[in-house]
Amino acid sequence: MPNIGTTIKNFRMYRGLSQRELGDRLNKSSAVICNWEKGTNSPDLDSVEKLCHVLECTPNELLGWEENEDVQNFLKKKEYLVQEVEKLTKAREALDNQIANLVKQLDQDPTQNVYVYTKDEHDKVDKIPIPLRRRMKFIEESKTPE
Repeated sequence: MPNIGTTIKNFRMYRGLSQRELGDRLNKSSAVICNWEKGTNSPDLDSVEKLCHVLECTPNELLGWEENEDVQNFLKKKEYLVQEVEKLTKAREALDNQIANLVKQLDQDPTQNVYVYTKDEHDKVDKIPIPLRRRMKFIEESKTPE
């Protein structure tokens, strides 16, 4: 069973509210909301009632005694998107490294054979040569100050 701070944060995010916006609706500071979410403090009964009204949930849901299916689906989607962003970030870093290696190779000898390796949806690797004129253009563009 999650603590009330985690539940407040989950409902707040599901409703698309910042800590400041939730605090404004409850006549509380964002620091109070932050402390509730971190578990440093807990809301009093009056605040629990107001939270339920603003977050459109029942006290049982807010206290973690019952799950709200919409919020749970939201959290699952959020976790999936976080994982996808992490994958894309790693892929971007790998591409940046490949580009840096290509520039380094081309700086050493622009006439050498350079290849780009790609994978299709079946993980088949293709080796694609980069023509000399494209390499020379790439070198010039990479050296141009922005």
